[in-house]
Amino acid sequence: MKNLHRVLTLLFLSLFAFHLQAQEIRAVKIRKLASHADGEHLLSAVSPDGRKILVSQTGYRGISLLDITTGRTTLLNDLPGSGFEPCFTGDGHFVIFKADDFSGVRKLSSLLSYELATGETQTLLPKTRNLTAPAISGGRIFCLSEGILVSSGAGTAALKSSAATDTVLLLENLTPVLNLNGQKKTLKPSGEGSYIWASLSPDKTRIVYYFAGKGTFISDLEGSILFAPGRISAPKWLSNQIIIGMDDRDDGHNVTGSEIVCFSLGSNETTYLTSTASRNEMYPFPLPGGKSVVFQTSEGDIFVMKLRIIL
Repeated sequence: MKNLHRVLTLLFLSLFAFHLQAQEIRAVKIRKLASHADGEHLLSAVSPDGRKILVSQTGYRGISLLDITTGRTTLLNDLPGSGFEPCFTGDGHFVIFKADDFSGVRKLSSLLSYELATGETQTLLPKTRNLTAPAISGGRIFCLSEGILVSSGAGTAALKSSAATDTVLLLENLTPVLNLNGQKKTLKPSGEGSYIWASLSPDKTRIVYYFAGKGTFISDLEGSILFAPGRISAPKWLSNQIIIGMDDRDDGHNVTGSEIVCFSLGSNETTYLTSTASRNEMYPFPLPGGKSVVFQTSEGDIFVMKLRIIL
């Protein structure tokens, strides 16, 4: 029995290694999309077709739509907090976002949708406390409200309590919460602490997250740590085998340097994609297809970077 267990373990590890092929990544072209002279830009989201991006202002106030092809910017709203982790619906027709209200003694948040074709804004979830940023999965919209999973099947339908079986990852009070097979599961792979920049891999088998004070980690859906890339801030999945992020440094007040980096699960190595003393490249967002990324600078310029991936 022990020998059988050992054989099965070795077989699993061999198959795992086979799927994680080493890849070499290079930046081959970088083009400016928007200048901070036209206003500060904070990257917030990328459309499903990769043709549009959402940008916000200081403090994540408001959302504007930037067309990557034309460079044209359109203001969608000027609401407080709406630029913090908004998302597009899977068909790209709606922008889903939460907006904060500080008029009372407590902060309240609402979940709203903006239809790109008509410019109409609708309320999906009225003012409530402890509302998480939204997530999209299987054509549905998800978020946690007062610890309860709520969802909607369309960009105009109100959210309500859900027992959907979609695999969705949300951050509640700086802790990853996974909806798996209709069950809410809290994950703490690195123990007690603050988890930020958490997301599911495209195939929904792994989670990448940044653990405050320790760096970036990749775990499975059971919470077992598989990789420890280390100092990579704002990690995102470029593909199932590659994450992209930034190596940023500061003096406690201002950014003193930042470069775009990537980590390959196949080679277990980090590669620098930029090395420029004249600007601080930050917060990369992968474009669909995994062959380009958009990023911002500390001044608020927006660039697109074309990648070459070699197996």
